[in-house]
Amino acid sequence: MAGLAGVDDDPPSAWLAEAAEVYGRIEAAVPATYRPLVETFLHAEPPARGDAVVFSHNDLGIEHVLVDAATLAVRGVLDWSDAALTDPAVDLGLVLRDLGPAALEAALATGAFRTGSLRERAEFYARCSVLEDLAYGLEAPGASRYAEKSRDSLSWLFTPA
Repeated sequence: MAGLAGVDDDPPSAWLAEAAEVYGRIEAAVPATYRPLVETFLHAEPPARGDAVVFSHNDLGIEHVLVDAATLAVRGVLDWSDAALTDPAVDLGLVLRDLGPAALEAALATGAFRTGSLRERAEFYARCSVLEDLAYGLEAPGASRYAEKSRDSLSWLFTPA
């Protein structure tokens, strides 16, 4: 696959640094209930890198998944322009971010993913990416639905321990 897609394997520390930068711009838009939890996350150690990179969509948010409304079966995945060799936890993190814990559990239950730290990394990427999506929704003209979706996601991504 290396001939078809590039490698996108930034270390988790880079993701965390970017999330902290984004949070600095949007902190006031994050509901006060979640700010201490977000800030604790941003000051914590990131997880270790995954064991290997795999060919992935690399932007598997809900806007790229076609679902049959009657059966809820996935019928297709759009926009493969970001596809890359990357940590599979990135796409699983976006599933968690956009669809919640039950969707992540369903994906993990398929047995296609067998690494023990995958869930931890998926949660990490979901938390980083929700801040990015919230910023996009606040800053891009006509993208307010991203802000709404992101605020909803905070309830399952940043819950008290």
